[in-house]
Amino acid sequence: AFVVMGGLRTIASFTEKVVPTMALFYLIGAAIMLIYNYQYILPAFKSIFIAAFNPTAVLGGGAGVAIQQAMRYGIARGLFSNEAGMGSTPHAHAVAKVRSPEEQGFIAMMGVFIVGVIVTLTGLVIITSGLRGWSEANLADPSFLSFYSDAGKAGIAVTQYAYELIFGHIGGIFISFSLLFFAFSTIIGWYYYAENNVRYLFSSPK
Repeated sequence: AFVVMGGLRTIASFTEKVVPTMALFYLIGAAIMLIYNYQYILPAFKSIFIAAFNPTAVLGGGAGVAIQQAMRYGIARGLFSNEAGMGSTPHAHAVAKVRSPEEQGFIAMMGVFIVGVIVTLTGLVIITSGLRGWSEANLADPSFLSFYSDAGKAGIAVTQYAYELIFGHIGGIFISFSLLFFAFSTIIGWYYYAENNVRYLFSSPK
């Protein structure tokens, strides 16, 4: 309430400080994780390519249900990670005070790029940590995914568990705080979008 009641100026002032700080904070944490698991980075890329291009994956991707599920979750994750294609971020970019529209266009593209870096690093952290956990546990199934499923983890709990493998209990707290700031800044931004839409719908035509 303190942020949104101040209007666009307060929202902009808050997000321009919090968003870069939280992104840098998370990137540093992910970098530390990958440095700690550096010996598993190449095996992680190998696992990604094997899982993506093996015959089983290709045949499974051709099935209707597999395509439907891939579209359902793939599109959802893409939309909610960077809003690409949703048409929501123009609300924010349109009110920016810049010398030329091209400058704001570059900023808009950078947002998608930075989010892509963050989610890619998160994926590598999960895979490398899973490979480390599998190696140390000496499980029979050589799949890092089975390591997480055997631990009863799914969704965001997988990311938290990956950090806990290296940082202990602090790793889970780190992810919780990261989620707090990512979610809070998203709520603030969507409040502004909603306010603009409501004003447009219920304002008198000029």
